[in-house]
Amino acid sequence: MLRERFELFDAGFSGAGDTLSAAVAALLGTGAKLDQAVHEALEFLDQSLDFAYRPGMGQLVPDRFFWAQTGPEADDESISPVGLQ
Repeated sequence: MLRERFELFDAGFSGAGDTLSAAVAALLGTGAKLDQAVHEALEFLDQSLDFAYRPGMGQLVPDRFFWAQTGPEADDESISPVGLQ
């Protein structure tokens, strides 16, 4: 059994559970074993939450396309995700 610790975010998210379950389902659908699928899905969720954004006045939304960031914003380490400063 893999045991890994992830940081605890002090913020409210909308869609974190959906992101995790979709990632697990997608990985299982490609033939990954359950423990590996859960591990990779948790890694993906953690990174999605790291790059979460607030589209309005409500909760943060996981950025599921964090890996596709291009341009100067992607290289600027001084920019921190919204709400997680």
